[in-house]
Amino acid sequence: MGMGTTIATILMVYMLILVVIAVCGLIELVLKGFALSAIGKRKGLTNTWLAFIPYARLYFQGLIAGEVPVFGKKIKNTGLFILIYQIITGTIVGGITTAIIYTTMFNVWSVRGEAPFGIAAQQNFTIMLYMGSMLLGFLTNIIAGIRAIMNYQIYKSVVRTNTAIFHTVLSVLIPLYETICLFALRNKPFLEENEEEPQDSVTYQNTTWT
Repeated sequence: MGMGTTIATILMVYMLILVVIAVCGLIELVLKGFALSAIGKRKGLTNTWLAFIPYARLYFQGLIAGEVPVFGKKIKNTGLFILIYQIITGTIVGGITTAIIYTTMFNVWSVRGEAPFGIAAQQNFTIMLYMGSMLLGFLTNIIAGIRAIMNYQIYKSVVRTNTAIFHTVLSVLIPLYETICLFALRNKPFLEENEEEPQDSVTYQNTTWT
């Protein structure tokens, strides 16, 4: 097999992966859009079309979830909070990318004996890269937890507590599970507050023993 054939095969596999990702993304966008739109409409929310806009739907999903308790505080719109996080992480990723580029350039120039920067510059870039990666990982874990709580708030409005926890855990672990679950539950009646306890629980009252 020649080099040209190998490169063509690699490019074909790469394109196939991109197509699969694009198709999955489109399916996720449509299914989640219909799911959030239906749930939001039944909750009396307006502007349900936001459910079909990639970033705006996070805001809309936060409206559906309502107030979410986090670290003893209540976030009124979790989706908006997550959007702000994405802006922050985008900035961090940009900084990390810049650090990687400059560090790579420095290493290349150093080998050639043409480095325009000193050792201190390389150390600064390395520290920036390390700290940015640590901060990004920390924020990602926190936001993943907040998003899980947001989904739990939505799930528990239509299913029992144990089932809501089950769906929440799988939504974190399995790609597309959140979308499929929301779509499956979109028309399920909302639970009333007094329906939270299992219906088969029995309370014995006014029992007379003789």
